[in-house]
Amino acid sequence: MRLFLELSPQPSLLKQTIVSEAQSKFVNERVNQIETYFGDLCSEFVSYTRRTAKLRNNGDELSKILLNYSVNEKINRTSAHTLKKFAELISNIEDYRHAEVDRLFAKVITPLSRYGDEVKKIRANLKAELSARKKEIAQLKRLGQNSVPSRAVSHTFLPAFCQLALVILIYI
Repeated sequence: MRLFLELSPQPSLLKQTIVSEAQSKFVNERVNQIETYFGDLCSEFVSYTRRTAKLRNNGDELSKILLNYSVNEKINRTSAHTLKKFAELISNIEDYRHAEVDRLFAKVITPLSRYGDEVKKIRANLKAELSARKKEIAQLKRLGQNSVPSRAVSHTFLPAFCQLALVILIYI
C-alpha cells in the first residue's frame, strides 16, 4: 500500500509545484530588486556625469576668459604671462575632466543601461515559463483525474498490486 502512494503522481506534482513556485518567486524578487537598484544607479551616474560635464564646460569658459584677458593685457606683461599659464592649467584640468566624462559613459553608464534590456528579456522568459508551467500543471491535473481508477477497477487491481509489492519487498 505504501508503494502505491509513493508511485502516485499527485504528491510529486505538489512538491514540484511548490519548488517551482518558490524558485519563480525568488527569481521574480531578484529581477525586481535588480531593476530598481540598477535603474537608480544608472540615473544617478547619468546625473553625476552631466554635472561633471557641466563643470568641465564652465572650466573651459573660465579658461577662455583668462586667455582672452591675458591676450588683451598690454601694460603688465607678467600678469599677462601668469594669466596665460593659469588658463593653460585650467584647460589641462578640464581635459582630464573630459576624459573622466568619456570613461564614465563608456565604462559605467553604457554597461548599466544594458541591464534594462536584459531585465526585459528575463521578465519575458519568466512570464513564458510561468505560463508554460501553469499549462503543464493543469494538464497533469487533468491526466491525474482521468487516470484515477474507478472503485470497481481499483478493487480488481489493488490485491494484485499488493501482491506485487510484497514480492518486491521480499526480494529487496
